[in-house]
Amino acid sequence: MSDSTLGTPQAGLLIKFYPVALIVIGVLMNLLVFGVQPTLPALPTPETISVLTFSAILLSANHTWLMTTTELTRMRFELATTPEE
Repeated sequence: MSDSTLGTPQAGLLIKFYPVALIVIGVLMNLLVFGVQPTLPALPTPETISVLTFSAILLSANHTWLMTTTELTRMRFELATTPEE
């Protein structure tokens, strides 16, 4: 694609719908050509839910600690945030 065609509406449509078209083609091939059957959804086991809950608590605690130390460091050394933030 040349630089002159990057700003055209056709290029925008291609960028938006190309990934969707690939996913649709892949799903249709799996269902119709290869005979892949969809999985049946089920609830996770109580052990899995417990592990996910514990992981979420650890992740939240880690995030809180990192953000707090970042802000305290900024305050201590009088650092300003960047425009990206």
